[in-house]
Amino acid sequence: MATEQARLSVRERNKLHTREHLRDVGTALFSERGYAATSIEDIVTAAGASRATFYAHFAGKEALLSEIVALMWSEAEEHYAAFGALPDWSKARLLDWLRDFGEHWERTAARNRAATDAALSAMHKSAPEGRRRHVRAVLGNAALWSHFTRPEADLRASMLVRVVEAELAAYFWGDRSLDWEVFIGYLADGMRDLLRAP
Repeated sequence: MATEQARLSVRERNKLHTREHLRDVGTALFSERGYAATSIEDIVTAAGASRATFYAHFAGKEALLSEIVALMWSEAEEHYAAFGALPDWSKARLLDWLRDFGEHWERTAARNRAATDAALSAMHKSAPEGRRRHVRAVLGNAALWSHFTRPEADLRASMLVRVVEAELAAYFWGDRSLDWEVFIGYLADGMRDLLRAP
């Protein structure tokens, strides 16, 4: 990304930064107030921008929400690609990976919750392709999956993605009664059971 930005003209970089700023402000307001209660006027006022600037970057509030949803899928894919690059599935490595993913969830939980609530039908429509990308990313280290047949590896990788997403959502959007380290210890144990050869 930094290399791509370095090749852009100053005008193009400024335009990109303005778009990102509008997206970040919109994200913060959606998280704080909810999507329905946030107007374009609220976003441009908080961003210190004009309506014309907003419309130069987004066709409307729905387009901004769509970009946020696409960003959510993309960020998660990066984390699953990091899983796919793990050299082994030791508990220590899984815990490190879960800590990193957990830090991301901590930073983005309010945004993701607001976007998911606002775009539930769009999320359901994009979920199959998003999950396929996540599963492909998880399968990155083919050698670690070689003790499974391809269909079984695909199924286990899909289950792993669903379990991790469901458990992290339950933790960050709801019940935090368990200590984080205890929680990820249990989750890592479950992952290791799922990844164990039959």
